[in-house]
Amino acid sequence: MDDKAKPPAVQEVIGPADVIIPSNGGGENRHVPNHGSQAAVKMMVAAGRPQSEIATALKITTVTLRKHYRTELDEGLAEINKLVLGKLFKKINDDDTASILFFCKTRLNMKETMSIDFPNGIPPAGDATAVTENRTKQLILEVLNDL
Repeated sequence: MDDKAKPPAVQEVIGPADVIIPSNGGGENRHVPNHGSQAAVKMMVAAGRPQSEIATALKITTVTLRKHYRTELDEGLAEINKLVLGKLFKKINDDDTASILFFCKTRLNMKETMSIDFPNGIPPAGDATAVTENRTKQLILEVLNDL
């Protein structure tokens, strides 16, 4: 894969600092991680990219990726989760309604559903939608009259 085929963000992070050192006559080159390639791996893991794609971007095999970047593979997702959750909790503390609802739905399994209890558990005959709309209007009017 040539440098032009890489996404711009990955190319900027990896840059020319990606190091491959010739071996001592074994015929294969030895990969040496650096700060740029480590940052690129963390970024791609956090973005949910598969290991095969990350290895291709670094021009290494998946075996080499797992050997040299085990920490980045393990910690990349945890770090982005920590960052995003921190921002979410800040918004919740600032009383952001959308963030509170999002948290309730995703973490507390709350739902925005309306349930209608019919007598004996049997809905009346006819169009249930019309019945529920009429019943809803009736309940609203009863509540308003009580005010």
